[in-house]
Amino acid sequence: MKKIEKIILDIKTIAKKKKIFSGFVISNTSKSFSKQFFFTPIRETKNIIFAGIVIYSEKKLKELIKKIDGKVDYIFLDAEKKISSKLASDGVTANIERSGKELIKKSKILIFKANDLTLDAIDTFLSQITLNDIRGIGNKKITILGAGNLGSKLALRLVERGANVFINRRDKKKLAIITEALNLIKPKQTDSKVKYVTDKYKASKGADILISTNTGEKIIDEKIVKSLKSNSIILDAGKGTIHEKALALTTKKKIKVFRADVTAAFHGLTSTLLETEKTLKKKLGRKIIEGISFVSGGYLAAKNELVVNDINNPEYFYGIGDGNGDFLRKLNFKQKKYKKIQLLLKKMKLK
Repeated sequence: MKKIEKIILDIKTIAKKKKIFSGFVISNTSKSFSKQFFFTPIRETKNIIFAGIVIYSEKKLKELIKKIDGKVDYIFLDAEKKISSKLASDGVTANIERSGKELIKKSKILIFKANDLTLDAIDTFLSQITLNDIRGIGNKKITILGAGNLGSKLALRLVERGANVFINRRDKKKLAIITEALNLIKPKQTDSKVKYVTDKYKASKGADILISTNTGEKIIDEKIVKSLKSNSIILDAGKGTIHEKALALTTKKKIKVFRADVTAAFHGLTSTLLETEKTLKKKLGRKIIEGISFVSGGYLAAKNELVVNDINNPEYFYGIGDGNGDFLRKLNFKQKKYKKIQLLLKKMKLK
């Protein structure tokens, strides 16, 4: 844990110099390591610089928070429950979000889900890397080895984009249930379907894109690589899922191999979290101005309430509540009932 003091010093120095926020990310994993944690790289966005740590036991959480609480502006807590109950501090439920909220007293807390971060990163990466194809990933065969939490969510995203998705996992009963559920959930207008294949070699044969989500398990071997199309893509989402000889073979077949990089997704995440915090604190609300009620920041407008971008500093007028959960975007100011509103909008110089 001595390394953390230097990391904190480094990010605080940079944050001060660039006049941005400092942060620290605490996430968890179900995968066991020889140590109880490992550090993630320092990342920087236009708003914040942060480092991180991944833990698989709650034992070190208390010690960790003592070292970072109050030293950084924000602490990001992973809301997912991945740690085994055997490694939980109370022996029942491992919950770093709850524990973190109990222990953190000085730094501001922001909550995120690491699993969804990876999901967003993969989804966006695949849409961008196939951008030059007029169909995108539409009609491509995409095989996902490891139809667990991440793999199943990813399958839904990809089939919604029009891909022919084939999923595989060891538990055949769960595999069938997951496939049925995904096909029920996807939009009716989506012709593509999710199919399950119990044999990983049959599932992978002829795939345009092969994704492995099994955490740290070497599941992609030479036989699978040989069965793929030339110029296909392999995405190692589980990290360390490709055998060494299989990786060497990908070069000969001109198969591009990538890992799931969450850097860009982290940029989007931090911007979303910080902007949401700002909205909730400064823009969310209801306010009476010259006898007329205004709302902003996401409040559902009641009938005849005016919806603006910011009740405390309004610049844009969006519409007036219709009493049915929506609002009228265009008003007929010739109507007498809207005359007072028209005069007030002109006075406030709202756009």
